Amino acid sequence: MKKFTGVLIGKEIAVEGIHLKGKVINESKQTLTIKTEKGEKKIIKQQHSFIINSSKVEGQELLGRPEERIKSR
Repeated sequence: MKKFTGVLIGKEIAVEGIHLKGKVINESKQTLTIKTEKGEKKIIKQQHSFIINSSKVEGQELLGRPEERIKSR
């Protein structure tokens, strides 16, 4: 499986299955913090699928520290 290598902070993102969408404001090794209309939500990457730039990305592809993922381009 090819890993996602882009930057997520600042991007609009949608979480499949729970109908949540907003802007990524923070990212850790295992979670994303998304700013929504109803406040900030912390989502565990591995448990969800995401829509980023009209493309579906499995949470498994996003695991790891953001700086390590970007470095592996």
